[in-house]
Amino acid sequence: MTKKQEELLKKQFKINEHFSIAREDYENMPCPLIAFTWSDEKMQDLANKIEKELCPYDVTDKEGMEDDFWATMENVAVRNGMGYYEDLTDDELDQLNKQWDTIK
Repeated sequence: MTKKQEELLKKQFKINEHFSIAREDYENMPCPLIAFTWSDEKMQDLANKIEKELCPYDVTDKEGMEDDFWATMENVAVRNGMGYYEDLTDDELDQLNKQWDTIK
């Protein structure tokens, strides 16, 4: 992975005082989503939409808070057009791999 690819994946987008998201969160999910193609503006917009959908937290319930966050961040991303790698054709996957390889 190039330094620029790593920076792209690791850049954080703040949701609230408890959470932020990064493209790598989506790319590294058990069923990975295609996040590296999303611009910083689109990622921040996603973070803002996630914030609006998160329920108020009881900070003593860390596990419940985490579970809700992960489910919400995935669902909101999918509803806003982030796709799963598994849904791609071989040709589409090849195109994405070429696009990834151009990030130097």
